[in-house]
Amino acid sequence: MKQIFNALKFIVLLLWQLPQSIIGWLMLLYFIVVGKVKYINYVWDAFVFEASEMSGSISLGTIVICDNYGAKHPEIIQHELGHVKWSKYTGALYLLIMGIPSITWAGLYRTLGYKNYYQFYTEKLANKAGYVEAVMKGNGTTYLRRIKNIF
Repeated sequence: MKQIFNALKFIVLLLWQLPQSIIGWLMLLYFIVVGKVKYINYVWDAFVFEASEMSGSISLGTIVICDNYGAKHPEIIQHELGHVKWSKYTGALYLLIMGIPSITWAGLYRTLGYKNYYQFYTEKLANKAGYVEAVMKGNGTTYLRRIKNIF
C-alpha cells in the first residue's frame, strides 16, 4: 500500500511541477548522453545526481543536478533541495517566481558588483527551506553552513 501511495505522490508532484520537471528530466538525459552521471540520493521527493559535465548546481522539479564540487558538499545539496520545496509550493509557476530569476541572478550577480550570491530573494528562500544559512567571510565571500542535517 505504501508503494502505491508513493507512486501516486510522485505522479501528482510530477504533474504539479510539470514545466520544470520536463526541463529537469531533459537536462538529466543530456548529461547522461554527454558525460558521466552518478545517482546520489532520493531526498524530499527529488532525485539527486552528480554530473561531471555540469557547472554549478540546479533544481528543476523532481531533479537536482550537481557538479562534482556540489555533490561532495551536503550544504549545497540542501540548498538545492530548498529550491525543490519551493517548486512543490509554487507548482507550474515556479519557473516564473523562482527558476528564471535565480538562473538570471547566478549569471549576473558578479557583473552587477555583488559578492554574495545568496543575498537574492530566491537564494534566501531556498536556504531557509533547505535548512542552510549563508555565512560571509572577512574577505566578503560567502559559504553555506547547515543549520539542520537532513540526510
